[in-house]
Amino acid sequence: MQNTLTLRKSDFYVGTSRYFGWGDGPANEDKLWNKKQERVLKDCVDSGCRNFYWPPPTPQGGMETYQWTFLTPVGSLTIPTSTDAVPLPIDFGGFVSKLTVSGDSTIYVPLEIINEARLREMYAQNPSVSGRPLYAADRPVKGTTHTDGPRRELLIYPTPDQAYTFRFQYNLLPECLTDAFPYAYGGQEHSETILESCLRVAEERYDDQMNGPHTQKFFELLAASISRDRSHKPHVIGYNADLSDALESGSRWFADYWQPVTYNGLPMGSY
Repeated sequence: MQNTLTLRKSDFYVGTSRYFGWGDGPANEDKLWNKKQERVLKDCVDSGCRNFYWPPPTPQGGMETYQWTFLTPVGSLTIPTSTDAVPLPIDFGGFVSKLTVSGDSTIYVPLEIINEARLREMYAQNPSVSGRPLYAADRPVKGTTHTDGPRRELLIYPTPDQAYTFRFQYNLLPECLTDAFPYAYGGQEHSETILESCLRVAEERYDDQMNGPHTQKFFELLAASISRDRSHKPHVIGYNADLSDALESGSRWFADYWQPVTYNGLPMGSY
């Protein structure tokens, strides 16, 4: 159940309709919107959501774009035995984390996500290799259809020796708002920002008013939304230690190139 302050698709339509002076619509006992008006409202709300989900750089942030925490869910995908490539979810927009294996008590090292060309080179050198997957890459699937847009697929190396279920965090590609699914990602925290994004589209696209009051208000609320969303990011990502100043037992490479820090010819900590 959504919080009662969260705006829905109908609220965005009504707010945008008021900007044009078309009233609150039939659901609010006001005059009907004609077909053209409905198309304009849908255009403003769809574009408003897109501009919010993938926001332009804010004046305060320079050229930096922002990645929302609520658009990075965890997904899962099962790869059958002897299959080295499977389609990724239709809402997949890129990996955020490594792939981990789930489903049994065995300990698995997370899969490294590498360049697709490098993964093909591995298969070229060992075309029949199979076993526990170690590396992964995502690559585009060529072509689109009248029902399917651009897709990507997951490529695994080596070819799995059994069925594996992978879990991974990824960038989500949201759908447009509908009567069946009327809530935008971001919820109550960002409802006003989304509404201003819709009004900004109406202002610029249909009134040819660049940098108008709704554009300025949108960027003001966008900066506040970004600040609020940062509170959901992890406070500690992990300890950053590459052990480059330590000698690894039996490693000539470390001994030759990564000597310990010294003072007056003696290793630090030896006094």
